[in-house]
Amino acid sequence: MAPRPPLQFDTDDRLETIWKVLQKGLLVLLSLMVVAGLLGLLGRGPLSHAVTPLPAIQGAVRYDHLARNTTSGQSSVEWKSRPAAAQTEISLDRGLPDAVQVTATTPTASAYRITPDGAAWSFAAPPQGAGQIMVNRVTFHIGTSKVGLTRGRLRLLGQDAVLKSFVFP
Repeated sequence: MAPRPPLQFDTDDRLETIWKVLQKGLLVLLSLMVVAGLLGLLGRGPLSHAVTPLPAIQGAVRYDHLARNTTSGQSSVEWKSRPAAAQTEISLDRGLPDAVQVTATTPTASAYRITPDGAAWSFAAPPQGAGQIMVNRVTFHIGTSKVGLTRGRLRLLGQDAVLKSFVFP
């Protein structure tokens, strides 16, 4: 029996060109993801902050999604309301006060109390016109005290927002 000639394959130039463009595109995409992740770790990138909506009260919670241990940061809560109660209470469940330290609030809270589930701050309602809808904003100035994944819940006007963040050393 005579030996068989080796197999010869022809390549499709068009397919190879498409494959090379696809590889370069994926490489650029992965590079952008690495840069975005590094910027998030440094506190200036798109991954460093997260926003959790509170649709029923037309509000949102903006907080640090990634934070470095022993640094300070800010979490802000914003919502729309009509004149109602003289006080508004914002509470954090036990998962957040155990992992972060609230050093101050802007505006200054009129009252602070420890609850069985965590901590609560009360804020006096600002003066408003009759029937006028007002945008309210409270900023928590916080310091991190625990490395690792933190998961907690913020409660405002009966609405819950789940906050997840990672504190790295």
